[in-house]
Amino acid sequence: MQSLVQRALGLTGASVLGLMGLIGCAGSTTASGAGEVLASAAPAAADVHANAPTWYADVLPIVAENCADCHQPQGKNMGGMVAPFSLLTYEEAEPWAAVMALRVAEGAMPPWDAHPTHEGTFVGERYLSEEAKQTIAAWAEAGAPEGDPADAPANLASAEEVEQTGEWWIGEPDLVLAFGEPYHVEDEASDVNIDVNLDVPESYTEPRWIKSSEMRAGSEHVHHICGEPFGCIAPGWDPYVYPEGFAMLLPPVDEIALGMHYNKATGAGTAFDDVSRAAMVFYEDGETIRHIVKRSVLAVGFDFVIPAGHPEYSLSLEFPFEEDTYILSVTPHMHYRGKQAKYELVYPDGRTELLLWVPEYDFEWQRMYVFKDPPIAPAGSKLVWTPTWDNSSDNPGNPDPTVDVPYGEPTVMEMGNGWLDYAAVEPIEHVVGQDPIPQDYLAEVTEQLDGRANRQRPRRAVLIEPGESRPSSPNNDSN
Repeated sequence: MQSLVQRALGLTGASVLGLMGLIGCAGSTTASGAGEVLASAAPAAADVHANAPTWYADVLPIVAENCADCHQPQGKNMGGMVAPFSLLTYEEAEPWAAVMALRVAEGAMPPWDAHPTHEGTFVGERYLSEEAKQTIAAWAEAGAPEGDPADAPANLASAEEVEQTGEWWIGEPDLVLAFGEPYHVEDEASDVNIDVNLDVPESYTEPRWIKSSEMRAGSEHVHHICGEPFGCIAPGWDPYVYPEGFAMLLPPVDEIALGMHYNKATGAGTAFDDVSRAAMVFYEDGETIRHIVKRSVLAVGFDFVIPAGHPEYSLSLEFPFEEDTYILSVTPHMHYRGKQAKYELVYPDGRTELLLWVPEYDFEWQRMYVFKDPPIAPAGSKLVWTPTWDNSSDNPGNPDPTVDVPYGEPTVMEMGNGWLDYAAVEPIEHVVGQDPIPQDYLAEVTEQLDGRANRQRPRRAVLIEPGESRPSSPNNDSN
């Protein structure tokens, strides 16, 4: 059985042995004493090696760029600490030096699942170079020396420079929506999928163009949240910030539904209340909208069944483009048996371009892949979304390789949804507050939001047994 420390850090038995060797630990330790052992193994005294890397000169820039978004009290989107400890200051990082070295050497941290051939393609990439890994390893081996604060980069006194001190990463919102009352998840509930409707203030009687949006989970047991026009969040997922001149529309509706997915252990004392929130920043009057952002979910089906023991079961779905289109972002979504994910663009002449390949899908670190330079899908091309599952005993995350696995919202069942954000290349030159909003687009978005808010899904937390299915929506908007 894994210890508390192993579960918190995601360490395997082999990893623990490696960690003990790295910190020179001859015996075992308890969870409560782990920090003390690590701290004693990495004294904050003078450099052990004359030319060893130091925190301020060498390690701090790596941590600030690749780690601090999650390793801080206000991790992006999730409403609190996403990681098991903070790395904002030397005092916080020094006791964990050996763990840091081990996890980056394993490739487990920082979590970034896109294949290395995509390096340079996406916003917020966390590809850690071999040089950076070696720097952290040498720093830990030398006893995690602090160094001179004056050696820190001129624009970075500490990782606290990237700490989120305000309430929202997107800045001061124009609109914040929250649960009208706490949602209670009972002791016996394990995997819960429900819709919670958020009331929109009556003062919002006119459509608003969304510049950015963010959701904040109200409990550590929130695995992910999905809801239009906010999109989705999960651990490691950034808020939605659209390129300048790109926008989604919030029509005048009474309610907006958030699809909540809670996941926790069962038993006495595990019940909790959640009040999650969502926020938006709008374009101001006089600003220009040039491209309308649309979002589709490429669901490979609602009736598929993954055979028991199958090591590589794949399905594909094509999404055609009728006009020249920017592909802004793609987001693969599966559950525990997810293995690989691919998005391929097939051009009218038959050429195929691989836009995203996730060779080792990780349900615990789902993310949206935002293109730095959005590729253009010409009219007549198509996007092919291909999820692959591993329902065999070789998949360490497989709850039960002996059963056939159908589509379903519970994590013990499966999904194969490929999210896609896109926008027409041809600009519209819409001046906010002056030009009328295209009525066909306004009607389309209003119908989508009203339909989601009126969708019938369980409102009470219940225990979901393996193999038990919920009624699924016929629309491609599942979470």
